[in-house]
Amino acid sequence: MGESRLSVPEDLRVWHFAGWRYAFVQPKDMPECLLGHDPTTWPHPWRGFFLKAPPGAKLFITYPELALDLAGNGDPARGAFFRRFLSLFQAPKGTFAFWPFALYEKELVQPYIQHFHEALGFFSPRVVACFGNETHAKITSILAQNHNPTQNNAQFIECPSLADLISQPDTALREIVHILSKGLTDL
Repeated sequence: MGESRLSVPEDLRVWHFAGWRYAFVQPKDMPECLLGHDPTTWPHPWRGFFLKAPPGAKLFITYPELALDLAGNGDPARGAFFRRFLSLFQAPKGTFAFWPFALYEKELVQPYIQHFHEALGFFSPRVVACFGNETHAKITSILAQNHNPTQNNAQFIECPSLADLISQPDTALREIVHILSKGLTDL
């Protein structure tokens, strides 16, 4: 199945919009990592994250507090920052997806790289923006330890922490936007 929703026959688009992402693909054409992995059967809260993510997202954004933000318990300053940051891209709707690499459990960040890895295989983003040095280090370290390179060769780009970026002017953010945009067009 192509990336465009227009490649889905018109009479089947309603099913595609409802979440049937790969039902129209012959099993022999489906990436091996997805055989038997139906994201609509993932446990809570991962299924909810899957349903919120645009199917054609080419840029995944992740940071330690993302699970809190997606659950509605986030910091309004982070929300305002991302509205400002993403507006600098001037990219079409559906280009970005927020996908957590960890959940907060008992006040601690607990990495869940298996679901993160499966989401990378399912969505095939070109770039993964990891906000915070610790985010990038945790993800790449755990993927390397588990011998789980991404199936789609996504480029992992380390970005400064949100605490450092929230108060930065748009001119400073444009440099990060440029780097991430270049990653989207280079692959």
